[in-house]
Amino acid sequence: MKKSALGFALGASLLSSVAFADVAQYIQAGYSMEQVIALAADEGLSVEEIVAQAVAASPEQAGAIVAAAVAANPDSAASVVSAAVTANPAVAEAAVSAAVATNPATASAAVSGAVAANPETAQAAVSAAVKTNPTVADAAVSGAVSTNSATAAAAVSGAVSAGANSAQVASAAIASGGDSSAVSAATASSGQTAAASESTSGETAAESTAESASAETASTAGTTETGAAETASSGAAETGGTSTAGTTTGSSLTSPTTPAAPAPTTPVAPPINLPPPPPAGCGGGNDCGSTASPS
Repeated sequence: MKKSALGFALGASLLSSVAFADVAQYIQAGYSMEQVIALAADEGLSVEEIVAQAVAASPEQAGAIVAAAVAANPDSAASVVSAAVTANPAVAEAAVSAAVATNPATASAAVSGAVAANPETAQAAVSAAVKTNPTVADAAVSGAVSTNSATAAAAVSGAVSAGANSAQVASAAIASGGDSSAVSAATASSGQTAAASESTSGETAAESTAESASAETASTAGTTETGAAETASSGAAETGGTSTAGTTTGSSLTSPTTPAAPAPTTPVAPPINLPPPPPAGCGGGNDCGSTASPS
């Protein structure tokens, strides 16, 4: 431990022997970002100047330098992130993510600093904050919109793309001064809303189909009842024979009947009066005596 402290002091003294060694030299010498900040601060540099120089010298370490600065002074989150993004806009996500990871309470300030330095980073900055800690979604959106109201749509899109609730962040954006129509457009274009809309459409279609089926069933039942009533009425009319409508309906539905031809009659011959038969033994040329003629 003593050797480490001694090495740190020796290195610092060697660098200090060169007139005000810059932050890049401290980084190249292998110091941690905490050490870089401490040494540079001893030389009279502000934390914003230290961060800007560190990011310019080593952009890939932007997250580490911002995290060290925020850990040392959370109240400087906005200015620290702003300095980092001003030095290199490409580190906006890394800078905001580092600040939020170090201290979630700085989310709004961190995003505000990024947007203040470069409004075009709003969507990326908010998305980074929400991905790092989903609970800061509202704060991140508010930080962006309150700094620049024109970034409302981008801020909402960034939050929703990172998984935040669209309705919730939209409310936060509008409450912070965002234009409601721009926020609504951003919300409508999110995948979350699209999915919800498809779900709603599906439910509506199902309800409509059910209602249509019920209506058709009711219509069918009504038609059946009407048909039964007509059949009963028609039958009564045909049976009684007193209803003109019933008779007409019956006659129109029944084909005319052709009368059957009368059966032919066999002619009957008139009776003939014949003489009684001769007595037995007579006939065949035998004379049986005189026979009284029939009267």
